[in-house]
Amino acid sequence: MEPAAIIFIRHAEKGDEPVDLSERGYERSRELVRYFGKTRPETVPRPNVLCAMEQHRPDESSDRCVETLSPLARDTCAQIHTFPKKNTDIIVDFIREQRDDTVLVCGNHEFVVNIVRRFGVSVNYWGNHPTEHYEKYNFSSLWILQKEDDSSYRGDLVFRVYPTFEFDDEGRIRYDEHYETPIYSQFVRGDEYNKGCCCF
Repeated sequence: MEPAAIIFIRHAEKGDEPVDLSERGYERSRELVRYFGKTRPETVPRPNVLCAMEQHRPDESSDRCVETLSPLARDTCAQIHTFPKKNTDIIVDFIREQRDDTVLVCGNHEFVVNIVRRFGVSVNYWGNHPTEHYEKYNFSSLWILQKEDDSSYRGDLVFRVYPTFEFDDEGRIRYDEHYETPIYSQFVRGDEYNKGCCCF
């Protein structure tokens, strides 16, 4: 595996305008700085390469995925690399070129699922349970693909899903007491990752 780990998140909550985040979405984007800086699980490394899906249409003046990553980019002094939604070959090739880096990918639910499948992971939907059903209002899951410590000679990997943080009824950020424990995990054989299988 070329990068040390690949992390996937969905863009933060949408606003009423078709191209921007909501106030809660902007708050989530700011909280990602604290999450990746101090509160993330020990098994989730801090990203140093940031990738975002480009806005769907060229006439749209904003970008929810870039807005989601912008506070983290300022905090880490990292550039945000943007990629088209319809051609996943470009971002997959870019990710594979990152040697020993931790890559964070932010996109809409379809974009994230399509890319993860390109790395040999069997997923169908965005959310905490990616083989069961689509969670339309889930903006808090974190997906990560990384090499298993005891299988480096084979190149086998493990895909895990973690909760991050939610908003309570009063709009305050809340971390679940079990947020450091993966909700879902899947073993990925090294040969499936290397050939980029997306069909199971």
